[in-house]
Amino acid sequence: MREATDADLPRFSQMTQRTNQFNVSTIRRTEAEIRALLTEGQTDTRCWVTEVRDRFGDYGIVGAALTRRPHGSDTVVLDTFLISCRVLGRGVEHAVLSRLGAAAREDGARFLETTYRPTAKNEPMRAYLESVAAEHAVAREDGSVLYRMPVAHAAAIAFRVEESLPHEPGSGARDPLGVPGDPERLATLAELAEREPDVEALDARVRRTGPGPRSTAVAAPVSSDMTAASSPPRTPSASSLGSVRTLVQEVFARTLSRPHFPADATFEQLRLTSLDIVNLTVALEKRLGRELPTTLLFEHRDLEGLARTLAGAPEEGETQELVNAAEAADTTHLTVAAPSRAPVGEPVAVVGLAGRYPGAATVDELWDLLAEGRCAVRKLSEERWDHSRYLDPEGGPETTYSAWAALLDDVDRFDAQFFGIAPREAEMMDPQQRLFLEVAHEAVQDAGHTRASLGPDVGVYVGVMANDYAALSRAAAVTGDSPFPYAENYQIANRVSYFFDFAGPSMAVDTACSASAVALHLACEAIRRGEVTAALAGGVNLVLHPARHIQYAQMGMLSRGGVCRPFGEGADGFVMGEGVGAVLLKPLSRALADGDHVHGVIKGSWTNSGGRTSGFTVPNPQAQAELVARALSAADVDPRTVSYLEAHGSGTELGDPIEIRGLTTAFGTDGADHAHGWCAIGSVKSAIGHLEPAAGIAGLTKVLLQLRHRRLVPTLHADTLNPRIDFDHTPFRVHRELSEWHRPEGPEGPGPLRAGVSSFGAGGVNAHLVVEEAPERHTAPSTTHDQPELIVLSAADAERLRTYARRLQAHVSTGGAASHGSRTSPTPCASAANHCRTGRRSWRAAERS
Repeated sequence: MREATDADLPRFSQMTQRTNQFNVSTIRRTEAEIRALLTEGQTDTRCWVTEVRDRFGDYGIVGAALTRRPHGSDTVVLDTFLISCRVLGRGVEHAVLSRLGAAAREDGARFLETTYRPTAKNEPMRAYLESVAAEHAVAREDGSVLYRMPVAHAAAIAFRVEESLPHEPGSGARDPLGVPGDPERLATLAELAEREPDVEALDARVRRTGPGPRSTAVAAPVSSDMTAASSPPRTPSASSLGSVRTLVQEVFARTLSRPHFPADATFEQLRLTSLDIVNLTVALEKRLGRELPTTLLFEHRDLEGLARTLAGAPEEGETQELVNAAEAADTTHLTVAAPSRAPVGEPVAVVGLAGRYPGAATVDELWDLLAEGRCAVRKLSEERWDHSRYLDPEGGPETTYSAWAALLDDVDRFDAQFFGIAPREAEMMDPQQRLFLEVAHEAVQDAGHTRASLGPDVGVYVGVMANDYAALSRAAAVTGDSPFPYAENYQIANRVSYFFDFAGPSMAVDTACSASAVALHLACEAIRRGEVTAALAGGVNLVLHPARHIQYAQMGMLSRGGVCRPFGEGADGFVMGEGVGAVLLKPLSRALADGDHVHGVIKGSWTNSGGRTSGFTVPNPQAQAELVARALSAADVDPRTVSYLEAHGSGTELGDPIEIRGLTTAFGTDGADHAHGWCAIGSVKSAIGHLEPAAGIAGLTKVLLQLRHRRLVPTLHADTLNPRIDFDHTPFRVHRELSEWHRPEGPEGPGPLRAGVSSFGAGGVNAHLVVEEAPERHTAPSTTHDQPELIVLSAADAERLRTYARRLQAHVSTGGAASHGSRTSPTPCASAANHCRTGRRSWRAAERS
């Protein structure tokens, strides 16, 4: 923090105009007004600015303060105090107030005071001031609160990790950790609290006059010459576990500024943030003198587990230097217990495929977009909401710093009459219901089936998460501007079951971003268990309300530049995307017997949860590894026969390395030098954004299209790879160009094309599918290339009939998706003719042509 220069005043003024900042009041000042205050003769007025920089970059000026001290007064008045929310929770606000207190003390003042004036948005400032100066607060009748602090109190304010936790809104709770006090007494209280978990017993101990026995909590020694930035590597004399524990405790104590914590503290109890984990990893590297995996702390729950990994297992007793043990830590890898081999179930065939994705109204258009390396991300406009109302590139509260998304077109359009739904009822339906119903119908059509041919024993499984339409419509319904909506997520699946008269399970699945992949797994398992004869499965996601966009920005999850960079350098988050996709599934044996076209085969699948990690949204690489290993086992597939992996790949700096870590372990090649690059890897999110609950079906659709065309499409924005991932020691190579997908060579010749599809959800719900190309059918090649075909077309009305005829013409003239490049399939025209005669509902003649 420093006094503002003349060049800083425009920025200072600009910040006062933003009333949604972390501020004490809504006082706005122009540059001219600020200059006038600074030259006023009756008051000593100063402007202060705060700049922040860390290992991730320079944030520039993020704080502004204006102090006034009338001549002869013993009080410095802080009438402007605001900080950008980008840097809150790291102690910046504490450092600023402490520095202002120190400056006031140096000038001979006795008090530093500020008046908090409540607004609809500045409650966080009130909570902060209560945490550091509650005992000096005086409430006023107009709702404002005067905080009049002795300068010594203000100068002593210091940040503690616990203060970064959010307060319960409206609770009025005060955090005593921010209030300076007797350090010895606070340390004793902390030790007692750690030793005595029972609240009543602790209260009795605190009220005793004599000191209780000292706790066993760690008082980690910190060397006076040790700093997080400049200390040279230090090498203890032996690699004993005790020495490693001490080193780890020292690093944690110093880096977190917490000299006291229990020896058995878990990372969750320490409430480590992603920034803490990065800083701790860097500090451990400095102390050990070598590089450590960036995923190291994500792989452990507590200090003990971390220390054991770093200690390793010395080759000759316990006489190695600790630094040598640390070198072993770099090659320490996750282990997955070989799962017991369950009987291999029936493979599941994908016989119908449909979808709508950003920049692609059909799956064929999606292939064109992916094959051409195009990106469907665009700036948000007023087509959904006035995004400018919520956009703040600096990321204040209740705003988003991102202006980007990958959206569907025409989400408000729906052919209600086709589905027998009254227009008024259709208006009340969540567009996600309408879109999934249309795409489910298209998937059934793509399979050449009808309601009659499928029968009633069909399940419907839909991955869905958000309910934006309900949020919009309910607010309008309360004011009488709209009817109450049909917008519950369960209705998405039930609409499909109702329309087709399916009697199998009908369920909406919400596991966040893995929802559609989990839905696919549930559908496959139901088929394998014989619960259903077929299943429709997929997912849908629409972004109809700004709340999620703002929420994700507040969590720092969105890419600032609108570019999702899976496995690429500069990855800084994902771009929100929309999409809807569905597949029709049948047992492979039944599909082959019925003559269905098979887009691909789901050989096996698995789901699991990450369990307890160091934070609710922190991924677990061990769980991810076990997930993929179990899916491969369920499919009875050797990982070395998998030649493509469609990754979750959301383009985050630490999430992508964790995923590669888990995959490498699951493939059984962790640390193997000979394992480099035999499996291509990519992520559809680079082109169409993160579709959240529809991400899994999008990934599967991409794999099925690659199988159809026998080509691999590029992953975008990864020209330079993420430096945190050492791909040279993994079996994976990021696929960055359009190329042929060749069958892998095996002992008995080329094997089938196989792929994995991963999808991970917040809170740790994971899913993985193992997919294989359809088995070859040895039928005689068609000899009817020049023969005429009778194509029967029918539709509900003339307009629909013409539309369908145009689509059919384009399909046949481009070679047809029905043949999918197979040498033994019928010609596109013959296939289309058969499909139209047997696989479509008949309508009363509307027009003849």
